[in-house]
Amino acid sequence: MRWIRDRKTSVTSHLPVDEDTHRQSQLRAEYLRVESEIHFAAQSSVVDGFWRTFEANAWYEDGLATLKNQGFRNTQNFIDAYDAAVREATSLNLDPHIRWRAHIFESFLRSAKPGTRLELGTAHGFMFKFALTKHKLDGCLDLGSEIILVDKFSQNSVDPVSGELLDQMNVRYANDIQAVKSTFQAFPNVRVEQGDVPEVLSSLDLKTISFLHLDLNAANPEAEALEQLWPKLIPGAFVLLDDYGFLEFLPSQIAHDRLASRFGKSICLLPTGQGLLIK
Repeated sequence: MRWIRDRKTSVTSHLPVDEDTHRQSQLRAEYLRVESEIHFAAQSSVVDGFWRTFEANAWYEDGLATLKNQGFRNTQNFIDAYDAAVREATSLNLDPHIRWRAHIFESFLRSAKPGTRLELGTAHGFMFKFALTKHKLDGCLDLGSEIILVDKFSQNSVDPVSGELLDQMNVRYANDIQAVKSTFQAFPNVRVEQGDVPEVLSSLDLKTISFLHLDLNAANPEAEALEQLWPKLIPGAFVLLDDYGFLEFLPSQIAHDRLASRFGKSICLLPTGQGLLIK
């Protein structure tokens, strides 16, 4: 499927040829149906031209295909910060291809009120490494707010509901806390902690939280953590749920929706798959 590509890499389907052709035909038919309703006064040849434009120019990454402008990812500061995170905050120095997710993360972190910024499930620290490097390059780095990064620091996969460790290993996870601490040595306000969530939370001496990033890949620990931390979140605090919209983590979405309803809030599903909750 030649329309799904990013700036550097052409991504092709691994489906059998017949099935791949069928999927492309379905996508084209749905695209033309929607565009015909939007541009109901246009001739069919004009609408068909929209598809050819989409097929030739659409940008794909991280489950998101779009023709929308992504100028943010072409700025030199973004490129340099993202490349630094790939080099210093991944297992194998491989691009995770999450530029738009990283952009969302960095933008809300930049806009957060003063207070502790907390990440549960930091792995190698990719998101914060990218965001803090970007803020430094942009000249808006905030060293006055404490940042706490928490992880189990084990490469064992986790059960997507209970969070229990599985025998299967995941090389994308981090297992060396000292290496992650070294990644953030240029940022004196960053603290890296090891422990299981939610049990570790009581030892962190948390008072006021203005930004919370949940990326535990497990429904129950995330929901329990959010419930414990909710009283410590200041009004206007951002809660960013990394796995919220991904089908394989549907139990997390269900758990967070129930909890948000109890708080009298709702979660906004972003096109990146992230969920946004504002206290």
